[in-house]
Amino acid sequence: MTQRREILLASIGSYGDVLPFITLGGTLVQRGYDVTLMTSGYFTEMANRVGIKVKPVGTAEQYNEFVSHSGWTKPIRGLSMHKKILRQILEPTFNYLGEEWQRPSQTVVASSHCISARIAQEKFGMPLISINLMTFSLGSIIQPPTVSPRLLPEKLPRWLRGIYGRTVHRVTDHFVGASVNEFRRKVGLSPIRNVMRWWHSPQGVFSLFPDWFTPECADWPAKHECLGFPVLSYSATPIDSEIQQLLSKDKRTLLFVPGTTASSLDAYMKVCASVCQAMDRDGIMLAPAVKNAQAYSTSRLKIRPFIPLPEVLLQVAAAIHHGGIGTIAACFRAGVPQLMRPVFADQPENAACVARLGVGQLLSLSQFRVGTVTKILTKLINDPSVAARCQDYQQRLQGIDGIQKAADRIETFSHERSLGMVAVNA
Repeated sequence: MTQRREILLASIGSYGDVLPFITLGGTLVQRGYDVTLMTSGYFTEMANRVGIKVKPVGTAEQYNEFVSHSGWTKPIRGLSMHKKILRQILEPTFNYLGEEWQRPSQTVVASSHCISARIAQEKFGMPLISINLMTFSLGSIIQPPTVSPRLLPEKLPRWLRGIYGRTVHRVTDHFVGASVNEFRRKVGLSPIRNVMRWWHSPQGVFSLFPDWFTPECADWPAKHECLGFPVLSYSATPIDSEIQQLLSKDKRTLLFVPGTTASSLDAYMKVCASVCQAMDRDGIMLAPAVKNAQAYSTSRLKIRPFIPLPEVLLQVAAAIHHGGIGTIAACFRAGVPQLMRPVFADQPENAACVARLGVGQLLSLSQFRVGTVTKILTKLINDPSVAARCQDYQQRLQGIDGIQKAADRIETFSHERSLGMVAVNA
């Protein structure tokens, strides 16, 4: 009898954290694997549609409460919330991984931020591949990540840049490392320092962005490889007739994507509607967090909870979004300029990478005003050099899918594990 080939995926977070794993899982199912995803119960139906079983961590109601909390727009409060959530989920996710990985046919693939997987690797000798979705979590001090649109590390003197980078590490250790070490002591492991260096698997780290997205640094993880942007499986929701009519107009529409979090959405939607009016352009907003999209729509701005993002992006003048890596990847593939309003976590660093490449610009929350947005968008849309760079990067991505490459690496790792070639402390 042929032994089942099994993959256990683990990623806990918002759409941007989980959708790449659902797409990856669906790809592995098509290749003949039995796939289980440990994630929020909110994503169960979406994962089941592509043949993935789900081990739920929390309910859909808890997820909605999580993403709608206003605290995510406040950096320190957001970090405190992250610390609280981490303490709640570490033990149950660790216990599940400890029980499940031991079958000989099982391979574990987890987000770099799935801390319980990294602890289980050390505790049980669990073979593990890390999938990294963002440049931020690579934790470089040589080129430290951007944590605020108002403070770009590349504008600092080199000596001060190092201090900045080490400060990012110390803050992360305070808010994440303390909870990690508390739990490590509970399961009989010694404490660690510098959690941003530790949370990647020493057996392999695969980043879902291309090597040109940000310069490679000597202090990145040793076994690291950039695979390219993922081609994600977005909602199958078709474009309705009203949206299609907007997209067919000669003067191209603006696309607004505020991200998963519903924080400050009312104020954001008012600015977006006024920008459409000022630029004499129609706008479409992709906002799953809005409960009654039709009620918030205006004559110039139409709001939808879901749209086929890659298809719509090909028909718009520019994308105004939150700096999520999945949205950024889709914008690059569509060849459209980007204006980003990052809110928290990895978003400022993602947006800074786009700005460095000359295809977009980023604004802080307080800078996101009608006059400023209108001025920048007008320049981005009409600048031929921006258009040329957008087209260049669009062409570079032709035929490259980080998801397919990740599936290839996982298959190789799984085969090597079955032959006893995988060493945990490699």
